[in-house]
Amino acid sequence: MKFTYRFDEDTKEYIGKEIAQLDPLETQLRGENVYLLPANSTFVIPTEKRDGFTFIWNGSEWKEIEDYRGKEYYPAGSNYYSTPVEMKELGALPEGASLERPEKTEEEIAAETMSNAKLERATFVSRIVVEVDGMKFDGDETSQDRMARSIVALNAGETVQWVLADNTIAQVTKEQLRMALRMSGEAQTAIWANPYL
Repeated sequence: MKFTYRFDEDTKEYIGKEIAQLDPLETQLRGENVYLLPANSTFVIPTEKRDGFTFIWNGSEWKEIEDYRGKEYYPAGSNYYSTPVEMKELGALPEGASLERPEKTEEEIAAETMSNAKLERATFVSRIVVEVDGMKFDGDETSQDRMARSIVALNAGETVQWVLADNTIAQVTKEQLRMALRMSGEAQTAIWANPYL
């Protein structure tokens, strides 16, 4: 059985094989099998295709060419956080490009470590709770801001209704708020330096 090997009209890329059809007239005239060769086809057999490659017909033979179409690569100069680019054209990757994500540099690792430490620090600060006169106050930054505003607004001897850390409501004095604010600030200061130690 004989085959023809087809290629794309524009790119000349190999696209498959078909069973060759006999040319009845030429076969009869010559007394031997003569096969029809459709447009954009050849009788030349391509070698076995390897992963990452395809064949291009150059007019006389099949040339193996790299094929990364549809794959993502990292252009030269990319770093770990760079966005990969999709290969759309036939051929080798651009010079200096890689299919592998670049390793993190020491600077990137240090920046990521610091960023993670700051996130962890913010989580700890958001969980600060302090106790004054048997009452537990939220000591996160938003609560500290509310305390500071209330302290400024309250006169000596006045009280204000306050939602405590356990969500109960209490009447608290300016002095109790001042103590809760001070303790919250001290707790935050102790946590704040951690990423830099």
